[in-house]
Amino acid sequence: MSEKTKLLDSVRKQMGLEHKSLKTQKSYTGWILRYIRWSGMRHPKDMDESHISSFLSQLVIKNDVSSATQNQALNALVYLYNIVLKMPLKNIKAFRSKKKKRLPTVFTKDEVTRLFNSCKSEYLIVLQLMYGSGLRLNECLSLRIKDIDLELKQIIVRSGKGDQDRKTMMPVTLIKKIENQISLSKKIHDKDIIDGHGYVYLPNAISSKYKNAEKEFIWQFLFPASKRCILSSHYKEYRHHIHATVIQKTMKKTLKSSGILKKAGTHSLRHSFATHLLQNGYDIRTVQELLGHKSVKTTMIYTHVLQIGNATLSPLDSL
Repeated sequence: MSEKTKLLDSVRKQMGLEHKSLKTQKSYTGWILRYIRWSGMRHPKDMDESHISSFLSQLVIKNDVSSATQNQALNALVYLYNIVLKMPLKNIKAFRSKKKKRLPTVFTKDEVTRLFNSCKSEYLIVLQLMYGSGLRLNECLSLRIKDIDLELKQIIVRSGKGDQDRKTMMPVTLIKKIENQISLSKKIHDKDIIDGHGYVYLPNAISSKYKNAEKEFIWQFLFPASKRCILSSHYKEYRHHIHATVIQKTMKKTLKSSGILKKAGTHSLRHSFATHLLQNGYDIRTVQELLGHKSVKTTMIYTHVLQIGNATLSPLDSL
């Protein structure tokens, strides 16, 4: 096993102990590997802040990445040096991305109806849940059975962006569909158990604390994948959730068939959720909590969308 492979394994192990999601683990290890390749396969311990600054700068100058992408790379390298290598970084001076944040694409209520009526996929419930509960795509796909509270009509989002938990509303119109989805997940899990499997991925600390949790139904995903897989760090067959690209392709196909002429994606459903709540009279703080934003400034972007949508009369219309 090479020294670089051992390093990446150490990174994964540490993130597992900290309950970081598989998506975060994949993102961080991806950036660390890209950094190593950029350096000519040097070990990170043999480099310092000046190398990191150069790497982050070239992401902007050569690759024209956004500030969010550059920050993601920075966070991965800070984690590597500060947490894994125990070499705290002091001063990183990189050329910062100047790409501006754009106003989000938002559907009107009529467009949301058209969109859902045009969706012929079995994954319509995922799109509806993203809009009805304001979920990010990965948050929706990462929902486990235990996170669904049918009695209180609420959904618990675990380890959302910023590794925060939060509660959000469950659309009453989806309760029957969610019950059916739970039943479907139970049938798949029961079949896996009969076949000698039934395992689901859990962060290392949880699987160590609760020995049988990875085979218990409440820990299974609400939207299980069609096939089992073997994780690189384990030797069992696991049933993960459906892949994000499946829903992204469904959204793209549905958007085309609906005839809605907007450049939009799955995240536009979350944007629409927030905008429509504000239109319905909900206060900005409530929307902030439902979305899981740390700062109300982030949520304020939707008030700008409303201001544009409710613009004053054009002078042309008054002629």
